[in-house]
Amino acid sequence: SPIVNHVDINHMQKHILIVDDEEIILTGIKAIIEKHRHLVDMATNGARGIELLSQKAYDVLITDIIMPEMDGLELIHYAKQRRPNIRIIAMSGGGRISDEDHLKKAKELGCDFIIEKPFPSIELIKAIQELN
Repeated sequence: SPIVNHVDINHMQKHILIVDDEEIILTGIKAIIEKHRHLVDMATNGARGIELLSQKAYDVLITDIIMPEMDGLELIHYAKQRRPNIRIIAMSGGGRISDEDHLKKAKELGCDFIIEKPFPSIELIKAIQELN
């Protein structure tokens, strides 16, 4: 009998931008996501993130909230203005009281998921798969 290829829409390839000021976190997340066959670009700050967002049509933005120079909230705001259909996952360092306010603001700006660091890689992958 012929082999039928079932296309699982949850596993369709996405173009993802990750922005975090900690290089070790960037490379770790990139490795996790690439295992699931997504295309990944990285930026170590919000300004570079904006540069990349203006050049390419990303499906998903994964950004840290607390970063020097430009925080994740400004980046989320820019991303949503530039590409209203982009899906966004915000990462927070967790623990600090100020994070609560930032996370609430991220939701108001249109963030789809908020993940607290450190998080198990499966949590991130599930969030990406749910963003269809």
